[in-house]
Amino acid sequence: MRTILRLILFLFLSGCLISQPEKAPLPEKLTVELSGPTKQDDSIGISVEDDITVLNIHSRSGIGAAKISPTPVGWPAKLIFRLHLRGIESFIVDNGLVTVNFYMQSTAPYMGRSSIKYKNKRESIITAYSPYWMPVDVISENNGTNLIPLQSGYFEVKIADVILQDNPNSLFIRGIDFYR
Repeated sequence: MRTILRLILFLFLSGCLISQPEKAPLPEKLTVELSGPTKQDDSIGISVEDDITVLNIHSRSGIGAAKISPTPVGWPAKLIFRLHLRGIESFIVDNGLVTVNFYMQSTAPYMGRSSIKYKNKRESIITAYSPYWMPVDVISENNGTNLIPLQSGYFEVKIADVILQDNPNSLFIRGIDFYR
């Protein structure tokens, strides 16, 4: 009888141990260096949501810049910036070879526009058909509206895959809030 109880207890405990999922190790985080005269008023938080790396950017002054470097294993597959600003006069992403600038009108219909500048070339407007286009969504929080100037919410900028495809040493970002 004891042998049967031990066997049942062993099988039960073994089943519990086997069925426990192992926690996946947290991915290494990107390195962020804030720059500019207002860096003490800025912050960038990094999280991973559904295999997408999210950088939450806050700037009290409305003007900021940062250098973002990859982990030792490279850049994440997907990268999103959440700009907790009231409006976007300019948001620039520069990978050292190409600079993409996004800006959004401060009045309805709040159209977003982008331009691109290749190293040593002239700046030109790009459309949603360009591989460098960065889609931007206006997200309201706390039952607020997504009208600009945002009172509660953020602009979610999806970084185009092509910006990271050559594994740049770093990204330089600069942002200006229209309502600073």
